[in-house]
Amino acid sequence: MLVRIISGSIGAIVLGLVLYLKDTFVFNLALAVLTSIAIFEVIRAFGLNKHKSLVIAGISYGFLSVALLEIRFVYSLLFTYAGLFLDVAFAFALLLIMLFSNYTIRFENIAVIFASSAFITFGFSSYSEINTLVSLSNKGASIYILILCACGAFIADTGAYFIGSLFGKHKLCPTISPKKSVEGFVGGVAINTIAFPLLGLLFSCINSSLQPNYIVLAVMGLLCAVTGCIGDLFASFIKRSTGIKDFGKIMPGHGGVLDRFDSFLAVVPLMYLFITVSFMYFPVF
Repeated sequence: MLVRIISGSIGAIVLGLVLYLKDTFVFNLALAVLTSIAIFEVIRAFGLNKHKSLVIAGISYGFLSVALLEIRFVYSLLFTYAGLFLDVAFAFALLLIMLFSNYTIRFENIAVIFASSAFITFGFSSYSEINTLVSLSNKGASIYILILCACGAFIADTGAYFIGSLFGKHKLCPTISPKKSVEGFVGGVAINTIAFPLLGLLFSCINSSLQPNYIVLAVMGLLCAVTGCIGDLFASFIKRSTGIKDFGKIMPGHGGVLDRFDSFLAVVPLMYLFITVSFMYFPVF
């Protein structure tokens, strides 16, 4: 438990530093590195990391897809086609690697790697897009929205962990994640639903120009908690299917990047969609 807390605290400090540098290339660079590591963890989970060409293709796809977001304003049309080109190039690269693997890579392996890589890339890219979207409409609120995105996954996950440890009696999905309980899930949803309006209040005290919509924040917190749990279960399903305990050991007590960001990757695209709609009809701030 102590190792988990210390590791989580260090991770929070690093995240805070990255968020502080959100208006620089460092922000997208950090997301690109996380994307590459997460894709490598998926490839390793399926025991395919011995295929160096597959590892290089996956890491390159993840890194470039996120890092190239930095040039979206200067060369917006070029970036649009560059993103499409990367997707198509990655798909063809995977097929070619499979064809020349002497049947050591199966088509279902390629399908899972491509789908997982696209999911990971889309999740981290959405975080960058949220930063851009909010900065254009309300620059003063961008840092707070980014913090909410992180909290949308991590608060519910932490709340579910402690509530489940104390009161969990009914298994939520015993075949996928035996430690998750219905009580923990309900507790995580409730805590997130309450935490979001409270965070909005805190942010408005820090920045008096912010005007939180507490109903919207509560709904956002609830949706994030549910979606985050689905993302967590999806990652657990992959681990069960491949017979591994953790995706990596980059964060002692937490595992790899995917172990820590599984909920985050499911929450952020939802937040991006929610914020896009809310800015038109009912702003968060």
